[in-house]
Amino acid sequence: MMDICRALARFPEPPKSNGRRIAVLTVSGGAGIVSADFADEIGLELSELSETTRSELARVYPDWMPVANPVDLWPAIEAKGPDAFRIAFEALCADPTVDAVLFHLFALGFLDESAPILAKTIRKANKPVIGWLIGLRESLETFQRRAAEEGIPVFRELYRATECLAAVLKQPLRLKEREVEPAPSEGLRLPADLDELLTNRSGALDEHLSKRILAALNIPVVEERVVASPDEAAKVAAGLGFRW
Repeated sequence: MMDICRALARFPEPPKSNGRRIAVLTVSGGAGIVSADFADEIGLELSELSETTRSELARVYPDWMPVANPVDLWPAIEAKGPDAFRIAFEALCADPTVDAVLFHLFALGFLDESAPILAKTIRKANKPVIGWLIGLRESLETFQRRAAEEGIPVFRELYRATECLAAVLKQPLRLKEREVEPAPSEGLRLPADLDELLTNRSGALDEHLSKRILAALNIPVVEERVVASPDEAAKVAAGLGFRW
């Protein structure tokens, strides 16, 4: 649930296309097939890719390999080097027939510095892009940290990454089904102490602080209180209706 919330926080506006056509950029044919199966299972579809994108990909593909979606890039990386990944990533993000991109990245060290470049491409494309990471632990953690700094949602589970991408793409449908409009933000202000805390704080928020923020913005939360002793906990629990 928290991963889906983070993905929606990164891409809070429904995609302009309102479509569910995705491109899968992978460095493993097997992982690409699994991604396609996951996408189909949760209501997404693979884009056919535009002729412009197919021509751009053909530049880095070996002659014997046809262009297809999922885009299996490993033979191209072997032939052209890591720059093949950048070329393919930019082409897919710019493709008008692609509503969102799911990219796979083997964090083996040679792409550790690529997060700012990918982030610039994502901002220019203005469409949802989510990644799945696998690889050497140190390189993986390095790239995941840098991706977070650049606002790129990446996950270590392939189904989770696909699920989060689907949640972003299905926003218009959910709003229509529930017949609700996005809540207006005008007039909602955090108390000064919470606002100052968020301004000066970095990293994850604990559950208690998160609930205080939600409650301050008139979002219903489960009531809770902080206690300092077992006796106080028992007294508060009884007041909240807990039955022993």
